[in-house]
Amino acid sequence: MLAWDPALELGNERIDAQHRTLFARAVAVVEAIRAGRGAEEVKETLRFLTDYVGQHFADEEGLMRAIGYPAADAHAALHRRIERRLVEVATAWHAHGATPSLLADVEAMMSGWVTIHISEKDRELTTYLAASAR
Repeated sequence: MLAWDPALELGNERIDAQHRTLFARAVAVVEAIRAGRGAEEVKETLRFLTDYVGQHFADEEGLMRAIGYPAADAHAALHRRIERRLVEVATAWHAHGATPSLLADVEAMMSGWVTIHISEKDRELTTYLAASAR
């Protein structure tokens, strides 16, 4: 089950607050899908994410550039993949609605994004931040 862990924090309040918001939305949509009330929650979450993700990624990438993070380009490329996947899912949603396979895709995308990207890829950024602060 998805659960926020303070160990995921980068130490940058703006980015950390955005991560907590993204995590809360992911948890809400996954719980709604599993409870059989996912259609409206997915619709709202996709609408929210298409606006929010661009700003979050821009902020995170700005932080990476500001500190000279050596993996900034590779990390930004991962962000572009997430954005493309989000567009694919939103497009499918608008075309087909709440099909079981699409609900499963949204659940997998949200779970994967928050558990893999934030806990692994953003963790690498946290490690770099900590090392560069010494």
